Amino acid sequence: MANTCIYWVVALRSEAEPIIQRFKMKLFANHHGKSGFPIWESQNASESDVTHRLVLCGIGKINAAAAVSWLQAVTNAMDCGAVAWINFGIAGHRQRTIGEVVRANKVTDVATGKSWYPPAAWKRKVDLKAAPLQTVDAPTSNYSDEDYLIDMESSGVFAVASRFSSLELIQSIKVISDNAEHAIEGITKESVREACNAALIEIAPWLEAYIEIAREESSRIEAPPLYETLIGCISFSETQKHQLRRILIRHHAVGTDLQCGSLTALKSGREVIAALSAIVDE
Repeated sequence: MANTCIYWVVALRSEAEPIIQRFKMKLFANHHGKSGFPIWESQNASESDVTHRLVLCGIGKINAAAAVSWLQAVTNAMDCGAVAWINFGIAGHRQRTIGEVVRANKVTDVATGKSWYPPAAWKRKVDLKAAPLQTVDAPTSNYSDEDYLIDMESSGVFAVASRFSSLELIQSIKVISDNAEHAIEGITKESVREACNAALIEIAPWLEAYIEIAREESSRIEAPPLYETLIGCISFSETQKHQLRRILIRHHAVGTDLQCGSLTALKSGREVIAALSAIVDE
């Protein structure tokens, strides 16, 4: 079965350290010497059907969006059958308890008004507490009178990750760091590290269920017939490989009788994709 990838998008190093330690991550080998966002990868990834990768995006939705694109591109996510995204970190709320762990069931970008609704596809007994979340452009202590979490990254993650994965494979898990009684100014690196470490332990059953959903998706989109044959004899760019996989899955779903010989006789990946697209459009 194709490999399953869990991609963590985290703003602060103090939020990331418990994840890096839990999955024994090291800096991604192909990242050294490159500019951009630092990436970590779980050790012995090639020996497991689940690979954990983490990108440290910094604060803000623009950074988060750019980091998602960077992680997808630099790690060559084509080695994954499915990619499941987790935006993990701290958030504020008017009255929720410090350290409380909450899954965002609605993510709204306050500046644009655009919203995403990540579904809960796992069993209720392993689900986390859920609440809507608003992404703002600057730190604020003006908490919503409604039950909204407040952060600065989630909408950026959803805006870009939704181009690569379905919404059920994009989740935002937040740890309450400040509220009306505990000001944002009181947050420290150590308090964030401790809260995120405790949260990572708490979400373990949920994470296992989430990984299982990603595994099922990996199995569903495993390399379709002819994929390995075509990339073995014709040169495709990474973008073209992604296009080829998607279009072959479409052909396989509708039962198209594709002739291998006529495709392998073509000279380039572009020609193959054009030929397959023409058949779809007939």
